[in-house]
Amino acid sequence: MEFRVVPSSPEDGFELLVEQLRLMHQLVGGHEGEVLVINCHMMGHCIPEETAANSQRGTFLKAVRSLEPSLVVLVDEEADFTGCTVVDRLRAVFNYLWIPFDTIDTFLPAGSEQRKKYEAAVCWKIENVIAMEGVQRVERLEPRNRWGQRMRTAGFQGIGFGDDTSAEVKTMLDEHSAGWGLKKDENDLVLTWKGHDVVFATAWVPSS
Repeated sequence: MEFRVVPSSPEDGFELLVEQLRLMHQLVGGHEGEVLVINCHMMGHCIPEETAANSQRGTFLKAVRSLEPSLVVLVDEEADFTGCTVVDRLRAVFNYLWIPFDTIDTFLPAGSEQRKKYEAAVCWKIENVIAMEGVQRVERLEPRNRWGQRMRTAGFQGIGFGDDTSAEVKTMLDEHSAGWGLKKDENDLVLTWKGHDVVFATAWVPSS
């Protein structure tokens, strides 16, 4: 198995990355048994999204659809940081980002270096959501239902995760700590903390 780093940026909708995928798919797509699986893991919300009329996220998803992938997995945090006003975003941050601080208190001892780094990362996210605008505001989380609308508009249809997948994830969570949970909501899997939605995972195939 061979890996190659492809420099790319969310600011251009990962245009270079998509083009590299297209070239690679053309090279290997004709081989029997070859499939293209795209895993969009915690990166979609970094694509700038200022107006619905000029949607870089929609453009990115349509570019992904043009690659004719066999499967696309979309994973991101279940929150909405796209409010137009500071008050809206402050409320959204308050309602969601208590979760990482609560997990810190549960798993990491006070004063540990790992805890300091984790807290600093969460504080950076809060500052970015509230204080930054334009391309500097990279934390633009959208809720699962809105991503679902985007995927369907781009020409995808959702498929469910198998029971074996759900059971495997639940087993892994049970081995770590009480507090984390997993629920299945229609076709999607949702990671929860003390009953609150934290991260969602959705799977998609091209619409026929």
